[in-house]
Amino acid sequence: IGRANFDNDQRLLSALTALAVFGVTSYIMVRAFEGQTIDLSRETGTLTASIGKVIFSTYVLPFEVVSVLLLAALVGAVVIARRD
Repeated sequence: IGRANFDNDQRLLSALTALAVFGVTSYIMVRAFEGQTIDLSRETGTLTASIGKVIFSTYVLPFEVVSVLLLAALVGAVVIARRD
């Protein structure tokens, strides 16, 4: 029993698609956070505390969305990597 050949000779198309998705995602992220800054002054405590307060107050929804996406990617990687 050998491994099946899953190469369908569309590597160039998939690489271009991945590059396009990365470019569009990068553009959207840059435009979404344009001009926004995190107050990192020492008056509010340590740098870590300042970032934590901002993440869990102002950006809690995007933080949770990213956590769900990372969890889905992890589960997908485990499913792909496991041997049958």
